Amino acid sequence: MEKAEFAIQVVFIGFLVVLITLFLLYVLLSIFGYFFHHPKKDAGRAVLPARQGEVDLCDAAAPPAPLAAAIAAAVYLYLQEKAESVTGYRISSIQRSDRGNKSNWAAAGRKARLESRCELEVLRRKRLS
Repeated sequence: MEKAEFAIQVVFIGFLVVLITLFLLYVLLSIFGYFFHHPKKDAGRAVLPARQGEVDLCDAAAPPAPLAAAIAAAVYLYLQEKAESVTGYRISSIQRSDRGNKSNWAAAGRKARLESRCELEVLRRKRLS
């Protein structure tokens, strides 16, 4: 019986020490956050004027043709470099992606799916060779 009481005391004291330590760390981090990451009220966000000839892609319905071609070429070269000697990619359409309500998890899932598709294509080609 004496050992059980001692064990309960050790567990309780250990739990209490952990909670107090976590609370003190929280207070310390809050103080540091207040002093080092507290934004100044009079500092506004600087807005740079647009240069002549630049296009604001946020306002445009679709990117201009030369920019879309450059992005498409970069994506094609990336995919070709990633999956050695994979050909047959064709860009069928270029349109703005509406990711307003979609999470970063969905984007990461799509990226992983595309990468696995490239890896499978490389494995298939190696098997056929």
